[in-house]
Amino acid sequence: MASDNLQDFLHSRDIQYTLIEALPWVSLDYALTSAWVSREQLARTTILSDGLMLYLVVHPSSRKLQPELVGRKLRCQLRLATIEEIRRRLPASLVPACPPIAQLCGITVIVDRLFDGIQEVYFPAGSRHRVVRVSGADFMQLQQDAIYLDGISSYMNSSTETNRRMKQCQ
Repeated sequence: MASDNLQDFLHSRDIQYTLIEALPWVSLDYALTSAWVSREQLARTTILSDGLMLYLVVHPSSRKLQPELVGRKLRCQLRLATIEEIRRRLPASLVPACPPIAQLCGITVIVDRLFDGIQEVYFPAGSRHRVVRVSGADFMQLQQDAIYLDGISSYMNSSTETNRRMKQCQ
């Protein structure tokens, strides 16, 4: 359902795209990696809240979003949104994998400037098993209503992630 709305939206804007669907038993991340898609090209969406408003932040999946840096740049205090906040504001069909398009989500979208100049961008199509591939130029056109910020994410390498998980287990 969500991908139908997304496809209608993309068609109405004359955006050239490819819908990619992973087989149910194969993770989308694995399928994209197998297809040699860089994690720098895969747009990840994280929903933040200031207690009153929600913000959909779009950043490369290779990077870890820093909510406090986003908050500093917007001059407000942000945290990860709770599932209750998300369910109150977003259509249920978008909750699993919200596309990074302000007009579809109805909330403020913030885009990491790291997407500037990327040739192709992949982003969620409203499902955990579907992504959309668009040109970098079309992706930026879709983000015309977004707020662009730089310095809001940090590189996430495997040793940093492993150390974080080990600390959580202690």
